[in-house]
Amino acid sequence: MNNLSRILYISRASIGVGDDKFNKILYVFRKNNRERDITGILCGGGGHFIQVLEGPQAELFRLYGKILEDRRHYDSVVIGVAPIEERIFSDWAMGYMSSPGRLLGRFTNRSGCFSYHCFNA
Repeated sequence: MNNLSRILYISRASIGVGDDKFNKILYVFRKNNRERDITGILCGGGGHFIQVLEGPQAELFRLYGKILEDRRHYDSVVIGVAPIEERIFSDWAMGYMSSPGRLLGRFTNRSGCFSYHCFNA
């Protein structure tokens, strides 16, 4: 049985979280995600984070619980959670992009609204 899921959330960056800190935390994220069979991408810019995570549903929910406790960001809002047949970011333990709008555009329709069909594809 395939229990892969995808979660997309957005949050606000805490003061003092910049590119220099990203390099350090990305190393840790990538190591931990490989061990937990989690893939995804993190985007940071404009005072916000947008992240897509993919993997076994139970692991995703455990990880998101830890994410909520992380003081490097706040006001986290889940945009969507969906079961998936295959991963979009299968080769990335944790990719990084400095333009959140580009990632969010991947999961929205032409009018700019979140599209479950795009997210679940």
